[in-house]
Amino acid sequence: MRLKCAHHAKQVYGQGEASSSVALVPTTDLGYYDFVGNQKGSKNRTLHRLVLLVVAAAVLSSCGGAHAPIAFIDPVLAGAVPDSTAWYAAAASKVVVLPEAHAATTLYADIDAMKPRAVLLSPLLGSEIAAILGRDDDTRVAYAGYTTPVAHPRLFSATFSMVGAAELAGTVLASRTARTGTELEYAIFAGYPTEIATRAAESFVQAFGKAGGVEPPRVEILQEPYSQQLADRLKSLDIRAAYVSVPEGMTERWISQAFDSSAFIIAERAFPLHQTATMAAVQIIWDMKATLRIVIKRLEEGQNGDISGVWQATSSKAGP
Repeated sequence: MRLKCAHHAKQVYGQGEASSSVALVPTTDLGYYDFVGNQKGSKNRTLHRLVLLVVAAAVLSSCGGAHAPIAFIDPVLAGAVPDSTAWYAAAASKVVVLPEAHAATTLYADIDAMKPRAVLLSPLLGSEIAAILGRDDDTRVAYAGYTTPVAHPRLFSATFSMVGAAELAGTVLASRTARTGTELEYAIFAGYPTEIATRAAESFVQAFGKAGGVEPPRVEILQEPYSQQLADRLKSLDIRAAYVSVPEGMTERWISQAFDSSAFIIAERAFPLHQTATMAAVQIIWDMKATLRIVIKRLEEGQNGDISGVWQATSSKAGP
């Protein structure tokens, strides 16, 4: 069996927006991505992976009870977000960071050898849920990611939806408006199905109103991930604050092309970019630690099904 990397993995884990493109380097059966923002030479990358393996080995002997799940982390997440190993270690008895080569072989060999009662999977391993559940009648799967999996009585999952992110962003923007006064504000939802983007926009505006916002922000929805024509039009306006919800590789392009550098920007993304790599003042990101705790609690209590992943707002830099 071959692990399948989701076609928009770049959007989920992308950390290289300083470059115009992020290269897909098919060096493994996971479709491993070289992130432009993380490229520091092959020697540094090799050292980094060795450190990850040492951390994982320490985790294996120190965590959880006998019936806690075994966590498998895809090499893409491990390389892009090193802290992820600790997040999964807090929720599992063992953590396995899959290698870049032969990841599928390692995953299923470890499951066969350890025979875990429950398996915790990182976001890019969602495509393996059905196969793992179908191997026997007992193994349970816990998962947190960006694609809602097919329902199963032994599946315990959480999905991060742009609707939830938009709700939090609306609250954050309203809070700022209360301090600075009414001004021209916008929200952009681009590159997603119209139905989902519309729901997110409605959630954003409703949350803005509930949080005390007076004049609702103007909203732009388009199916294309980027439009220079729209960016130019927005640039000509005196927009003082905006929310940007677009595919990861387009976020910084939208911010730089559509808004003045002094504008207060809130950006949605899976994991935060360092403040030197983003023009956003606030980033709406996955709260993986909180989400994993909830998923594991539901697993322990036998509450199967899919729930909404938890989002959090983090400040990128000092803003007005």
